[in-house]
Amino acid sequence: HLNEYTSLDFEMGYIDGFADIMAMETGFLQYTMQLLNRDYKKELDLLDKLKKAPTISSFANVEVGITTGSNDFFTVPQSVVSMYQLEEYARPMVGRSVQVNSLCFTKRDWKV
Repeated sequence: HLNEYTSLDFEMGYIDGFADIMAMETGFLQYTMQLLNRDYKKELDLLDKLKKAPTISSFANVEVGITTGSNDFFTVPQSVVSMYQLEEYARPMVGRSVQVNSLCFTKRDWKV
């Protein structure tokens, strides 16, 4: 997931100083950018186009309530909706970011 990167941690032994670590990190990042530009140009171009797209907050409230239980609603599987005939009240919802398997999430993805 693009939004889950947090850090890069190099562990090196037998170095002369901080500059050795910085040189390794710089080389790694340069290699990564070259690889992305070479092998993932199509995806990078799509990301560039999506920068102009509205964010999810333009369409929905995005809060942590699902995790904490501090909300006016809750999630249940489709089997519970069917069992208690809640179709009139139920709405599709992404409960966790891992449920979104691509950069673009459409109505078709709800069926997967």
